[in-house]
Amino acid sequence: MLRRIQDSDERFGSAGAGMEGMIAAADTKFEGQVGDLKKRIHAVQDNVVAIGARVDTVEAHIENVEARFRDLKAHVRDLEAEPEGINDEVKNLKARVGSLETVRKRQDLELTILVHGLSDSDGKATLNVTRESLG
Repeated sequence: MLRRIQDSDERFGSAGAGMEGMIAAADTKFEGQVGDLKKRIHAVQDNVVAIGARVDTVEAHIENVEARFRDLKAHVRDLEAEPEGINDEVKNLKARVGSLETVRKRQDLELTILVHGLSDSDGKATLNVTRESLG
């Protein structure tokens, strides 16, 4: 294209010089457009970097949420297992209460026998028999 312009410049003289001015103006305009495109490309690259940083932040947040979720699931499992432990403890306590009630009943019976035994002439023998029968 430049060759044609040079040929036309030689043929048309001053008209060709006008063409050179138009070409220079077109080059300047083109360089301006290229500069604008470069600025846009840099802006897009900056946006990509910013988006990448946001993605990293979101991924870190997701990892934190997942870790908290895993912790909560483990806590729920612990809570679900806890009633069984509590039930076992309640059973143990009931058994201990039952044993204590049995002991209390034995002691009440022994006390009753002692009180009656004090009034009986044979109280001591009755008390011994009762203790043997209670085990």
